[in-house]
Amino acid sequence: MMRNLQALWLATVLLIASFSTQAAESPAHDLVRDVSQQVETLLADYRAGKLEGDEALNDGVAKILDPVVSFKRIAAGVMGSHRKSASPEQKKAFIEKFKTELIRTYAKGMVGLGEFTITVIDPSEDVSGKRRVSVLQDAVTAKGTTRIAYTMAQSRKTKEWKLINVVLDGVNMGKTFAGQFDDAMQRHKQDLDAVIASWGAEVEAQ
Repeated sequence: MMRNLQALWLATVLLIASFSTQAAESPAHDLVRDVSQQVETLLADYRAGKLEGDEALNDGVAKILDPVVSFKRIAAGVMGSHRKSASPEQKKAFIEKFKTELIRTYAKGMVGLGEFTITVIDPSEDVSGKRRVSVLQDAVTAKGTTRIAYTMAQSRKTKEWKLINVVLDGVNMGKTFAGQFDDAMQRHKQDLDAVIASWGAEVEAQ
């Protein structure tokens, strides 16, 4: 179950095909639409045999998602209070491990997702000019319907928009990953290096 949640967590970036006129006024929505098109093209090339295996797919996904997903901010939230005792090297190592595992799971999940349709729920208020935008949508696949709410935030300094969190059918993925990190720290007796090293395998097993 957790493997599917992780795949859907980042799959949210792809699962947006159209927006209402009101929502389209937000630069965040325009950015996500562009990212969606890039990922769709990449998946089409993969299925057509134009990419050299899974690693090429993972590399392509990473290049597309790097500008739009705030891996650093999300990873910091996942580490929670444990981040205070982490060294700069450990923080950097976890960000990279977190990013690598999510991209790998996302790419694998999208390949196996199959056909899908999207219904985007119109914003209940004007989103133009806002620095944080939430979008609700229903993703319908052969396995059923998933209600997705995701958040894009704009940096005060750079003005760039980044994906910072996703809620799937009421499950807050940021909080879920944070809980898993806490559990891992307990299992490894507060050994942060051990948690970082085993992160991908432990999360996938849950």
